[in-house]
Amino acid sequence: MRIYSIDFIKILSIYLVIVSHVTLYFLLQSPEDFGALAARQLGQFGVVMFYMASGYFLLNNRHSDQFSYAYNKAKNVGIALIFWLSFYYVYDNFFIASFTEVEHHDFLAFINLDTCMSDASHLWFLFSIINLYFLLPLLRFAFVKTQQKMLTNVIAALFVIANVSLVEKVLNAALGIADVIHPALLMSSQITGLLSFLLGGYLGLFFQPRHLSGRLTGGMLLLAIASFTLLVVLTQRWGIDFFYGKTYNLFLQVSAVSVFVLLLCSRVGRLEKMISHVGSKTLGIYLVHNIFIMEINGGWIHHTLYPKFRFLSAYGYIFCYSLLAFIASYLLCCLLSQSRWLNKLISL
Repeated sequence: MRIYSIDFIKILSIYLVIVSHVTLYFLLQSPEDFGALAARQLGQFGVVMFYMASGYFLLNNRHSDQFSYAYNKAKNVGIALIFWLSFYYVYDNFFIASFTEVEHHDFLAFINLDTCMSDASHLWFLFSIINLYFLLPLLRFAFVKTQQKMLTNVIAALFVIANVSLVEKVLNAALGIADVIHPALLMSSQITGLLSFLLGGYLGLFFQPRHLSGRLTGGMLLLAIASFTLLVVLTQRWGIDFFYGKTYNLFLQVSAVSVFVLLLCSRVGRLEKMISHVGSKTLGIYLVHNIFIMEINGGWIHHTLYPKFRFLSAYGYIFCYSLLAFIASYLLCCLLSQSRWLNKLISL
């Protein structure tokens, strides 16, 4: 059964990722600007919610052959990954390079997204989701109602272990205490997105969406805002690299889980048709949006456009441009979906 609130969560998640990518230009101008840091962290917030939405369904799927199901998913993602890496290589090195100063990379260097900053950088997500697909056959059989206590304990333990690395970083930044725990134990050495993926599966198995009281809704909303605000404050103090890319961090997880539950319980009945159309293209929107954003090489776009829209303020411009990029990406996906072959590359 389709759950439209999950589709809405995915739509919102992708939009927030786009907001984060547009923000990079402004963050480079003012690295300590609170609003720009908040907008940049919204991208991580969106990534966490997308992992949770994926786990919500995948860890509760009812396929009889779990390996074949996971293998086919991973194979399709791998094919799409190769295609879009090749596309962005041509896009960066031949199209954008024709009118901007883009550093040229050979293809083998370009596909190493960890060391090569390019407009394909956002494709790191596909690498991580392939890993999670191959863990799926092992994890799926643990996600049964009789194992609630075990799942609760394991997820809690992983959550604590994951954040030990951040405790070390805080002690190092605040008190100058050197690292004492071997990196092999820390979640930063493990599979990206695993904790959020498990949390999504846990909520899918044990949490029944229902109408929440005003007091509970308000409390969860305040918790999410407070946790996210604290994340941004600490980011402003210690720099964007302190938390960025560490999707398992306590503040991000608390705010994302709170909003995820609130949206899961939201009523979207009147928007079901629109959510259905856009929701079927969310992954495609994620894959193609950097055509319009050019996160790494798009400074010339904002340098040209932003002065004409200063009445919006930098933050208004960020959210409006992100919305336009989201719409343009959706329309491009609609066009690509007319081809059966291309449709396989944007809807996995």
